[in-house]
Amino acid sequence: MRKLKILFAGLSFCALVTTVSCKKTTNNTTVKQDSVFYSPWMALSMQGFIDNNGDTVYLQDFVTKHLDPSLLTKSLVIGYLGYPNPSGNDTIAQNSSEFSPTFQQIFLTDTVEVSSLNYDFSTVNSGYYYRYVIVPGNVLSTTSIRNYSEADLKKISYPDLTRALNTPAQGTAAKITN
Repeated sequence: MRKLKILFAGLSFCALVTTVSCKKTTNNTTVKQDSVFYSPWMALSMQGFIDNNGDTVYLQDFVTKHLDPSLLTKSLVIGYLGYPNPSGNDTIAQNSSEFSPTFQQIFLTDTVEVSSLNYDFSTVNSGYYYRYVIVPGNVLSTTSIRNYSEADLKKISYPDLTRALNTPAQGTAAKITN
């Protein structure tokens, strides 16, 4: 009987730890160990610089606490450009790879760096917003897109991603931050 009580206590503790470590939030601005993270739609406010070739390069950094070295090597991070739908309150999202090579993104520890050659995607000029989605590897491996190539995953549309993850398209409605 004593062994059964010890076993039950141990299983209860494991269940508690598992529940706490899997906690997800509803405000889509926090990510926990096995949660998909959707950044808010962020206004692009790029700064222009002239490079050595006389081209204008536009840059903007987004500082984030959600990108750490281990996450960058074990997760999928995808960027999207969005603009408000003129006929409604929704945001039209397009994978940022659709704007390549003009628009580029680099995911670094604690920073997402976006750049554009000769085109300013800033909200004031073009009306574009930016968001990124972090999908932990253990979540990705349990979805319908687990067999996609890395190249295909980096080009996945926003609706296809949210459908595959079985998560609502959080924050697509014009909840845009400046």
